[in-house]
Amino acid sequence: MKYTTILFDADNTLFDFDAAEASSLRKVCDTLGIEMDRQTFNLYHHINKKCWDDFEKGKLPQADIQRTRFGRFLDRLELKADPAAIGDLYLTGLSESKTLIEGTVEMLDRLKEKDLELVVITNGLKQVQRPHFKHTGLTDYFSEIIVSDEIGVSKPHRAFFDYTFKKIKQKDKSKVVIVGDGLGSDIKGGMRYGVDTVWFNKRKIQMPKGYKPTYTIDRLEELFGVLELAN
Repeated sequence: MKYTTILFDADNTLFDFDAAEASSLRKVCDTLGIEMDRQTFNLYHHINKKCWDDFEKGKLPQADIQRTRFGRFLDRLELKADPAAIGDLYLTGLSESKTLIEGTVEMLDRLKEKDLELVVITNGLKQVQRPHFKHTGLTDYFSEIIVSDEIGVSKPHRAFFDYTFKKIKQKDKSKVVIVGDGLGSDIKGGMRYGVDTVWFNKRKIQMPKGYKPTYTIDRLEELFGVLELAN
């Protein structure tokens, strides 16, 4: 095969983060005594996305995401509560979720049979991702699980990929491919670093201008076709 090392994003690539997010936010709303309707969910989702976008652009430290997003959320709802405590409740819910993207385990089993080097590269928080991998039983599939929160730099920044290539066995970029749903983090990061990318477009959205993933799939099982085409 052309590729010997596959770098996987975690949230919404392996883990069904949408489902985990909805479940965890529902627990937060129950604690706050409010209904988690579509408007409330959309409000949080908008605030959260803005915080993570600012983080990836270097405008917001990762350590400040938690307090910032729930501080803004509570302010918009005009609720009195400790953003840190609410944030911890939310993270606990995320870390305990066991919902995976359909086909994740089957895909990883087949890839391990081919003796490929499998690595996780995630911008997630360590208190979520480490327990998450343990609870879902995915840890042993990967030779490395690289979490931005632990190394102090995030995708798509070059330093993140410099660190990654120091940790993986394969140093030849042409034999490495990134699989992820994040256009700003995974696809842009790979494009800038000179590594092939597979955009996991499970929502089947139209690709914005300026992004050129090497391949696009909307189901994980399609990755095997990509790997064959890359021979």
